[in-house]
Amino acid sequence: MKLKYSLLATLLLLLLGSGCDQSDDLTGIFTGKTWKLTEIRYANGDLCKDYWTSSGIFNQVAYEVSYKLKAIKNNFTLTFEGVEAGKKADGKYYGQATNAMLSGYWSADGVHRTFKTSRQDAGTEKDVLGKAFINAITNAESYVGDYNNLYIYFKEGQVKKYFLMHVVKE
Repeated sequence: MKLKYSLLATLLLLLLGSGCDQSDDLTGIFTGKTWKLTEIRYANGDLCKDYWTSSGIFNQVAYEVSYKLKAIKNNFTLTFEGVEAGKKADGKYYGQATNAMLSGYWSADGVHRTFKTSRQDAGTEKDVLGKAFINAITNAESYVGDYNNLYIYFKEGQVKKYFLMHVVKE
């Protein structure tokens, strides 16, 4: 009986130990889909409205214009292409704010969850949220995500923020 429990315990330890890969499936998270901006938040989770605030006054009209533009299908989107090797992935990305087309290179580390980009724009962005989106992807530092939701963390000065994206359903 003791031998039976001992064998069972050994088998369980082998099964648990062999399935403990702590890195993310980077290809599954980033590639093969189009990501759309949901919103930008401070690291503490509060909605970031400072983009529409000047001299302490919140511009409700500009805020509403940005969110109407965000609702348009192809605005505020990113698509990643790339390959994964050794718990790291890299490749090209492209997307759109409102007026500006975005493209560049990205890299991610699935163990440390770092995320970096380089950027080449085509066009000038006029919308407040569009400018913030471009700045966020340019200053990306890390990510947390799964196959349907992606949080990309970035800094503006000393303030840590993130932008939340969701998969565009076809």
